[in-house]
Amino acid sequence: MIEVIRVVGLDTGSGFTKCFDGKNKIILRSIYAYRPPTIWEDKTGVIEGVGEQALQVTQYPNAVKLYPIIDGKPQHEAFIKLAKEALSRLKIGFLDKLCLVSGLPYEIGKQDREQIKQLLKQNLELDEIAVYPQALGTLFDLDLQSATVINIGHGTTEILLIEKLNVLGGISESLASDYILSAVSDYIQSKHGFKASVESVVDLMIGRVDEVTTFGKNVRRGDIESLVKKNVDYLTDKICYDVRYMLTQLPTNLECANRIVLSGGGSSIKGMKEAITQKLAVAVLVPNDPIFSNVFGFYKMGKKLYG
Repeated sequence: MIEVIRVVGLDTGSGFTKCFDGKNKIILRSIYAYRPPTIWEDKTGVIEGVGEQALQVTQYPNAVKLYPIIDGKPQHEAFIKLAKEALSRLKIGFLDKLCLVSGLPYEIGKQDREQIKQLLKQNLELDEIAVYPQALGTLFDLDLQSATVINIGHGTTEILLIEKLNVLGGISESLASDYILSAVSDYIQSKHGFKASVESVVDLMIGRVDEVTTFGKNVRRGDIESLVKKNVDYLTDKICYDVRYMLTQLPTNLECANRIVLSGGGSSIKGMKEAITQKLAVAVLVPNDPIFSNVFGFYKMGKKLYG
C-alpha cells in the first residue's frame, strides 16, 4: 500500500480559521460555542458548534462563546476545536501521513507554543507538526527571504522584521481591522437603527457591495467612506509608528527595511495600502490573496520540510 503524505497549512486567527492542502481552501469563523439544552428540547448533553454553527448556538442567552486567540494569547480548547473542524473539511484519509505547518502570534511564549504543538499533535493525530510566527507564512507565499511583514488580521496586527528568513524582531498589536469594523457597525446602528451583520459590514468596507439593506433601510458605501478613512488613518498611524520604531533599532542597510509586505484581511480595507505607503514612504507589496497568504506559505514550508 502506498503511503500518501498530506501537507496542510493552518492559520487559526482571532477572526477566521483558514487551511490549505495544495488544492482545497477552507475558511470558517473563529468561534466555538456550547450551551445546555433548554427545557423544551428533547436533547441530552451539551450542544456545541464550531465556526458558522457556533453562531447559531450563540443565539441562546445561556451560550458560552470561546475564541482561539484573545489579547494575543491562545485559548487551547477553542484553538483545538477550530483546527479539528478545519481539517475535517479537507477529508483527510485514514491512512494518510498528515504533516501540519501552523502559525501563532509572534509574542506567544515558548511554553504556550509547546503546549499548542502537543495538543494539536495529540488531538489531530498528526505525524509531523511545525509552528512558526504567523506572518512568516506570507513571506514564503511570495518566495521572498527578507521583508517587513504587516499582517492585519481581525483582532491582531502582526509585524515581523525578517532578514534572510531570520526573524529579527516582531510585535503583536491588539489594534486591528475589528477596530474599524466596530466603528462602522456602531455608526450604522446609531444612525439607521439596525445592527448589520459582520459579513455585510466587511463587504461594504472593502467595496465588494455598494449598499447594505436591512428592514427596508439602506446604508450606502458613500455613507461610511469618511468614517472608514478616519479610522484607517488612526490605525495606520499606530502601525507605522511601530514599524518605524522597530526599524530604527536595526542597521539601515538591511533589505527588510526597504521592503514592506502587507497581508491579512485588513489589507483589503479601502485606503489601507495607500495610507501605509504614504506614511512609510516605501513601496508596499500585497499578495494576490492576502487572506490566505499565510496558509499558502505554510503549505510551501510544509512541502519543503516533509514533502
